[in-house]
Amino acid sequence: MQYVFHDTQMMLTSDAAARALLAYFASLELAWCADEVELPAVDEDGALMWERLFVGPATRLRSMRADDDLLESPDASFVADLSRRTRALHTR
Repeated sequence: MQYVFHDTQMMLTSDAAARALLAYFASLELAWCADEVELPAVDEDGALMWERLFVGPATRLRSMRADDDLLESPDASFVADLSRRTRALHTR
């Protein structure tokens, strides 16, 4: 699990989702582009929720390792979507 810090927000998400988001963010910075992303996250009660984030060159984004948890999910569709978007930025 990872805590993702987006400007002044903090969200708990899976390792895979955090890695995909940070890779996409790096590609957006290089392409000088921005995009909106719905990050799968876990709320305080352990329920799945979606956090809508605007990500671009002016965004402050970082992650920090959290304790591993049973809530960890692979978030395969989110990771696949951001991987596709990341590849698309590199083919411009």
